[in-house]
Amino acid sequence: MARQNRDSNFSCVMSQLTRTVAAVEFTIVYSNRARRWLIALLLAHVAYAVAFIWRSSFVVQGERFFCLFDDAMISMRYARNLAHGHGLVWNPTGERVEGFTNPLWTLIMAGWHLIPWPMSKASLPIQITSECCLLANLLILARIARQRLSEGFALLSVACAAFYYPLNNWALQGMEVGLLALLFSAGVWSTWQCERSRLSPWIALLPSAVAMLVRPDAAVAHLVFAFYLLWRNPEKRPVIVAAAFVWLLVCVGGQTLFRWVYYGDLAPNTYYLKMTGFPVFWRMTRGTLHAAWFWAKFLWPFAALALWHWVTVSRRTGPAGEGTREESLRRIS
Repeated sequence: MARQNRDSNFSCVMSQLTRTVAAVEFTIVYSNRARRWLIALLLAHVAYAVAFIWRSSFVVQGERFFCLFDDAMISMRYARNLAHGHGLVWNPTGERVEGFTNPLWTLIMAGWHLIPWPMSKASLPIQITSECCLLANLLILARIARQRLSEGFALLSVACAAFYYPLNNWALQGMEVGLLALLFSAGVWSTWQCERSRLSPWIALLPSAVAMLVRPDAAVAHLVFAFYLLWRNPEKRPVIVAAAFVWLLVCVGGQTLFRWVYYGDLAPNTYYLKMTGFPVFWRMTRGTLHAAWFWAKFLWPFAALALWHWVTVSRRTGPAGEGTREESLRRIS
């Protein structure tokens, strides 16, 4: 009897493992022509990144230095002190002040500082890490668009993301946005898999949970994913609520507890620099204007593509295709 129970438990575990592996099927099925275009886009992005990194470096007294954006170099200083045993501090002998808002990215930087790189080359591994994140993000975007829309949309999505300058600029200058883009895309994919009952809500919300460790304000995206799952899977509401709350508590609450114990404060120093001494009304007004400018500048081409796709499906399906048009709108969203 005990052996039968063990065999039954083993079968259940293997069944769950098989479903998980099936859900993580990253083998993208493309035609030969589309596969060649995808490879060409990825190689073009690598060439672009190499040129960007090289041209942003400089030579001093015959030695080439690679550098990051100033905010990233602040995190690098904290990472260097941590790797050298001084803790997460700006100055080894000074007051403890949390001058960074990207804890997981700072820890990744600290990991690279454990390798005895020359100071002139210390920034290069961070730039390479960002490029790897950007490439992985492109592959996930291709996967999502290929399965949800079409082969052509997959290539178009990769092309738009691969040569979106703000993302490339900040990522290759050492900011955490490349890793965040990867985690958000992974969150979209895992949420879709959960909607299809291929992943549990705990696993589906894991990418956004990790994103909160990269930046605490990624909690906004985490809640968006959670509310989408609640909308699409009302029968799993208790599990989704529990998963969303626990990940939020562990990631954001854990950081807050660490900050209070280690730095003696509940908010990072950046909060006081950017959120105090300026009226809330004007902060909200300025943020709204900048958001409106961004969406007016960048949203319309994607809205046009979505409308074109929906019209194409409508013409193909005719009056009897309401279900297909509804599915098309859901996929675009």
